[in-house]
Amino acid sequence: MTSKRFTLITLALTIALSTGFVLFNIFMDEFGIHSNTKPGDIKIWTYNRASKYLMSLNYIPSNFKAILIGSSSSAAMVDTKGISSVPTYNLSLNGANICEMAPAAIETLERGNMRYLFICLDPYLTKNSHMKTNELSPELLSSSYGSLFNIKFYLYKSLYTLFPEKNPYRNSGWGYRLAGENEKPITQAQADAYAAKIAKGSQPFAIDPQAVRCLKEIIMTARTEGTRIVAYFHPKPEVIFQAARSQYLEYQKEMKALLSPEDILVDLNDPAYDELTGDISNFHDTTHLSASGGRSIVKILNQIVSQ
Repeated sequence: MTSKRFTLITLALTIALSTGFVLFNIFMDEFGIHSNTKPGDIKIWTYNRASKYLMSLNYIPSNFKAILIGSSSSAAMVDTKGISSVPTYNLSLNGANICEMAPAAIETLERGNMRYLFICLDPYLTKNSHMKTNELSPELLSSSYGSLFNIKFYLYKSLYTLFPEKNPYRNSGWGYRLAGENEKPITQAQADAYAAKIAKGSQPFAIDPQAVRCLKEIIMTARTEGTRIVAYFHPKPEVIFQAARSQYLEYQKEMKALLSPEDILVDLNDPAYDELTGDISNFHDTTHLSASGGRSIVKILNQIVSQ
């Protein structure tokens, strides 16, 4: 075989394999970009940032009428399927700041017909604004048709198909994740110890100006699209909130300035919600909710939109 013939055959096989892989990914449509689906049909196997961004291009705006955005505070254990008043997708991203969340939120708001934008406000959300991953690069959409990204994705999917109990997103048709269910939940003694530790500090919570601009952009997009904004301050165990009360109140003041009288704002650390914040069983750790805490959030949001 001549070198020219070998080169042509190699090139033809490469093109055939690449085309086949692209067509395979289009057929599988793991992110609901091309097909008509139903709520809950598309699940997350890995790469929660990339997956939810790709889902925001069609799956979420086509199947839901509201989204919940936030960091892991609302990503974990808040199963928005329970908001029966309006189909709501939990677009919150584990470990993300608001700037990392903005691309998927804005795509969903502009492409869909969202009745509500639920925002879980927590100091972590606006603490910084840098991208902690390259998952949201401009090449992400093209990468979803055939790249190392796909190979890793299918490896994770295969692993979690064999061992579903290992996948924190195994019940993720509506976007939420489980929060360390194999770990022991926080105890009142642990919460008291943490509260005593943070009570010694007096520095205000860091608020990144760029993160505020990202949040403003999402809010303005929602208003432009006619989407009602419902924001809530993420609940903390009461003893922890009281230990850093002045810092939390200052943070709340900054966030309130971004909202208008037409928006709905709920402070879940208000004494009116003592039943939630005063019961340590509603929290998995010093920040994240347990299953019962997640159900409480869903119940509150459901009541808001029902009224």
